[in-house]
Parts: sequence; C-alpha cells; structure tokens
Amino acid sequence: MGALAGICAAPGAPWPEEQLAKFGRDALSAIQPSGVNASSHLFDNGVLASVTGYAGLDGLYHDNKGNIAVIEGRLDDTAMLQETLGFAEQMGDAALLLAAYDRWGLDIVEKLKGNFTFALWDAAEKQLLIARDSIGFGPLYYTVHDKALIFSSRMEPLLQAAPALRAGLREEILEDYAASVIARDEDRTLYQGVRRLLPASALIFKNGAVETRTYWRIAPEQLSGDPCEEFLARFQTAIKRRMRGGHQVASSLSGGLDSSSITCLLHKQLSEGTARPPIALSSVFDGKNGPDERDYMETVWRTLPATSETLVVDSSNVAAFAGLDRLVSAHSQPLWMPNVAIAMNPVEKLREETEANILLHGHGGDEVVYHGSTYLYELADNRRWGTLWRELEMESLGLKPSDKLSYYLWLTLSLGPAAKTVWRLRQAAARRLSRNQSYGWPLGSEFWPRHVQAKYEKDPILFKRFQPPRPSPELRDMPRSQREHLQLLTDPLQAYGRETLHQQYSGAGVEIRYPFWDADLVQFCVSLPGSEKWRNGLGRSILRRAMKGLLPQEIAMRKNKYNFKSYLARSMRNGGGEDVIAHAVYDQSELLAPYFDTKKLQKTFEAFRGGDDLHEGVALFALWRAVILGAWLHKHREASAHVH
Repeated sequence: MGALAGICAAPGAPWPEEQLAKFGRDALSAIQPSGVNASSHLFDNGVLASVTGYAGLDGLYHDNKGNIAVIEGRLDDTAMLQETLGFAEQMGDAALLLAAYDRWGLDIVEKLKGNFTFALWDAAEKQLLIARDSIGFGPLYYTVHDKALIFSSRMEPLLQAAPALRAGLREEILEDYAASVIARDEDRTLYQGVRRLLPASALIFKNGAVETRTYWRIAPEQLSGDPCEEFLARFQTAIKRRMRGGHQVASSLSGGLDSSSITCLLHKQLSEGTARPPIALSSVFDGKNGPDERDYMETVWRTLPATSETLVVDSSNVAAFAGLDRLVSAHSQPLWMPNVAIAMNPVEKLREETEANILLHGHGGDEVVYHGSTYLYELADNRRWGTLWRELEMESLGLKPSDKLSYYLWLTLSLGPAAKTVWRLRQAAARRLSRNQSYGWPLGSEFWPRHVQAKYEKDPILFKRFQPPRPSPELRDMPRSQREHLQLLTDPLQAYGRETLHQQYSGAGVEIRYPFWDADLVQFCVSLPGSEKWRNGLGRSILRRAMKGLLPQEIAMRKNKYNFKSYLARSMRNGGGEDVIAHAVYDQSELLAPYFDTKKLQKTFEAFRGGDDLHEGVALFALWRAVILGAWLHKHREASAHVH
C-alpha cells in the first residue's frame, strides 16, 4: 500500500517555501514504511508527497501547466476511461487523474471507480481537490493550521507539522478502545483538531476556505435478468479489478465461504493470461487448541488447477506481543485487531517466499452478501407463517435445532397479532429500568465490558454516542431485509473498520485488497429482495447459488464459522506473553486506570496466568487491549514530552 500527504497554504499564510519543503521531507519520512518509491513536488503555496505502493499503480504526476495529482490506491476500468478521454497510449493513474480533471473538473469524483484517495492541485484556479472513493478503502485525515490545509492518509505528518495537536487527545475514544467498541461519530479521530474525510466525499480548499460534499450514496437499484448470473458477473469483475498491478496474485484461503469463493474464481476462471500462477495462501494450526479449517482448505485445494500454487503457513507458535514496539511505534493510534500477529504471519511468509505483491482477502463478505436472516422477520411481518416455519433453520442462526418451536413462537408473539401488547410490556419494563438510572449496555448484556470504568453503564451521554439514528421515512418504506442490509452497509463503523485494516496491514510488503467491497457489487447486493439472500434455511443464498459448479459443495453448504479464540489465547502466552501482560496490568496500572478497572483486569489476568483460556472473548480482548493501550500511552507521553 502507498501513502500520500500534502499541505496547501492560503494566500498570505505564514508558510515560506523552505518550511513547505521541510514538511515534504518530514512527510515522506513518516509515510515511507507504507510503500516503496517516495517523491514530492512543490507548487505555488504547497507541496504534495507520495509513496508508491507495492503494486506500483499509485504515485505523483505533474504536467507543464503546474497541475499536480497524487493518488494512493488504484483506479478501475482504466482502459474504458482512457478510451472515453481519447487517449490511446497507456497512462499511469495519477496522469489519468489529471486528464480526467481537464475533461470534467470537480465532477471527476462522480466518474471514477476504484479504491483510492487522491489530491489534485489546479494551478489556474488556485484550488486543491482531495477525495476518497465511494466505498472508502483507506483513511484521509486533515486539519487547518495557520491558514493551511494539512492532510495525509497517515496521521503522523499532521502531528509533525502541527505538534500541538498531540495534546488534544479525545479521552472518550481511548475509553471506547478499552471497552472494545466504536461510537458513531462519523468524522471522529483520536485528536481534537483532526478530522476524517468520509468515504464518497470530496474536499475543496480555495482561498483558505474548506468545503466538503458527498458525491455518492448506496441505494437500491432496479434489477433485471437472472440474479445469480448478475451476481457472478459482478463478483468476477470485482476480483479482476483487484488483480491489476500484480506481479503475482495470491488469495487468502481460510476454508470459509468467502475466501473459498474468491480463491475458486481467481484460480479457475480469472488467472488465464497472467504472468505467474496465483497462490492460495492458508494459515494452519497444530490442533493442540482445537480443530482448525484444514479439512475445508484441502477440499478447495483438490479442485484447483494443477498450475495453481499453495503456500501453507503454520501459525501455531506465533507470539502476539513479539513485535509490540513496532506495532505501537508505527501507528498514531492504538491498533484494534487482537489477532493482528496471527493475521500478519502468513502475509509476511508470502512476502518472503514468493513474488506475490497483491493478496485478495474475503473481508466484507458477511456484510456485502449479507447473512439475510432478517428475511425471517419480514416473513413474520407479512404473516407468512407457513413459509416462516419452513425457512427456520436453527443451525444457520447459530441456535440449537431443539429451539425451533420456541423461536418460532417468539417471532409470532413479537411480530404477529400480539405484537402491540408485547411492545407495551417491554416499554413498561424499560421505564421501570430507567428509573434506576441504569442505561444498560447498547450492544447487549453479553457484550458488557466488565473491565472498563463503571461510568460507561450509567452515563447517558456516553450511551447516546452508540445509538443508531432513527431510520428515515424512505428507509421505513423498504422491506425489512433490504432496509437493515442498507443500514448495515452505510453504518459509519463499516468505513472505520476498513480503515483500521488498512492501517494494520500498512507496510506489510503486500497490498491487501477486498473484492467484496466493490461499489458495483455492493449496490447490487443491497438491491436484492430478502428471498435471494436467505433461501431453504441458508443465509447468503445468492453467493452459494451463484458459485454452483465452481465451489465445492461441502463449502457451499457450510452453516458455521470456526472460532480461533483459543489460538489467540495461545499466541498471547507464546514468547513470554504473560510477562508482557503482567507489565501492563501491574506496572502500568496507573497509566491504565482512567480507562480500565485495573483490579478486575488483574483478576482476569491471574485467571489467564493460571491456565484459563478465557473463552469469554471480552475478557481475553481486554487483556490484549490493556497491553496495546499501555504501550501506546507510554510512547505518546514520550512524543509529547519531546515536543514540549
């Protein structure tokens, strides 16, 4: 993955050329670990800096009119775009950006497809345009400081250019981190003076003024033709787009429905004509902490062409905290993904042992294809009780088969003729609870983070930060399965999750790309009726049916996913991990006390040290986050002291 940064000063702002040049050098130093080739370019009152990613598609370009474009990521359908613009010779993505801007001006953002963040300086208009793609594959942070817009796809260049920003930590976000939750502040960042540009948004900076606008929204479209054929066509296109720039392309194969579908399409249909055969990358375990997915992986391996390559990496002995200093120092905020070490292990082996520079990953399949169980509620809403009974498959819902009757009765009571009475009883119970001033945990009692400060449970302001907005009248008119799918996809937490993955894989030496998060595929999937998403008792039905003949039947009919929590616990013990946790919960207890109930944290750790794997994930994740947050806060204090 590449990176970009830039500064644009308003006319008369106190930014002499030598200071702008210094920003360019400092920015390149800060973002260099994210990519390979670094470059920067000064213009009238600013500088743009770029680090090219491993696929070599992004970078910086300037023309003879003083215009400059810098892009992180890639444009899609470039051959079609070049034909539209009337260019026969192949162009780099940054050069293509400038050509497209010459044709469409600020409307360019509505014409482009891909996964990108870009900045473009218009020398004639003295205007800077920065934008993110419609889905939002990576972050873009910005601040206005001393009459200049400073922006970057990494936080560090902003903090170096305006060191006072370090002092403006938003404590509530660190509290959220300790609690393992994310509030719904759409443009949230950890620093008071820094904002995020949202996906499908553009920012124009001119004469010192900032203007932002949204140029695209996910919305259902009219469908025609066979849904399975259309899904497969869009899915294939999504994968093909993400192969562009690859010396050799790999797919992550875990044995689940998503990764297996990508692997089968890539290896069986889309790799013809590529310079090197694709690689199926799998991470396996030794079975001492329970089964792994090896049987499912082998089922897929047997169906792949003989030319395909496989790389199987044993992750049994990965140590979660072995690279703690690097994990903390390389990022301007605490890392979110608890299994980052396990996830990075096969990626590092891929980089060391192969020529692959692109890895296709199955993240997003659950959200984009959608499980579809809300179709059951839709059937109940419409009083289709017979169809509801036939479609109830308890294992697909993660419940026991013996629960079918009780679950069916619950649906009829909650959504059937007695629904209003049940609703009134629930409202009365809620009023009784509210008199005790206990607001409850917004994600449900089973997710209550018992290791954080108790104010979370009682503070109504904190509680409101997690509440989803009321659906609009337009949303309320949609069928339930479509409405809830659209709400899931447009939830700001989805974009934040993609940005977090982007941050955690930066500098991996391989670009991680997500075919399911393709705007055309997302648009199609949200447009499908509930009956296409859940059918014959199986969720994600459209994917299963579209992959018929391409995906092994054993994979296509899977109803479950394996939980690797026990291997996470093991990784936290490997390599002296217990000593690292002890240092955090005891030696750094004063540092952690504003965010954690350190006594409960220590009690949990003693159980862990005594051999308990803490199968209750909240407790295990609390220990992991305590280590990361303690180390991050220590580094932050050092950096702040250096500034002062």
